[in-house]
Amino acid sequence: MNKLPLFSACGIEFEYMVVRNSDLSIMPIVDTLFKHVANEYVCDVDIGLLDWSNELALHVLELKTKLPEIN
Repeated sequence: MNKLPLFSACGIEFEYMVVRNSDLSIMPIVDTLFKHVANEYVCDVDIGLLDWSNELALHVLELKTKLPEIN
């Protein structure tokens, strides 16, 4: 990847908490979701232009752009 000038590109991340619909209690199932998609236990899943990530808590799913995008 080439070096980009400062502030010429950005990456976007969204973090979603996985909760039970009925009472909004957390559901620590992100590892199971990743195993279903990747067929193994992993911390990151490559989905086209996006990466799915589980940083720490098993109830938080992060979606992020794979690379910085130029404005």
